[in-house]
Amino acid sequence: MKIAYLASQYPAVSHTFILREIQAVRALGVEVETYSIRRGEPDPALGPDGLEEFAQTRALVPVRIFSYLAALLWALTTRFRLFWRCLLREVPWGKARGLKAKLL
Repeated sequence: MKIAYLASQYPAVSHTFILREIQAVRALGVEVETYSIRRGEPDPALGPDGLEEFAQTRALVPVRIFSYLAALLWALTTRFRLFWRCLLREVPWGKARGLKAKLL
């Protein structure tokens, strides 16, 4: 089984309970991926476990262009019809201003 944890900023000193929970879930044999909306700074107060989590956690903002292009390519090659249906029907083409806003 594979699960993901998403936090506004992870790891943070105030999130030690989340770190302990993730460690306990991993100890049960579950594969856990951690995501942070924004990447913080590596704080020595996190301790060795927290700094290791910092290195493994993926940040969603700012968007890395190569990751974004890789995700688009993956969607085009594996979910072709769903990709185009989503792009043509779900993207708010009339409301978003600029190409970047429309793609995001």
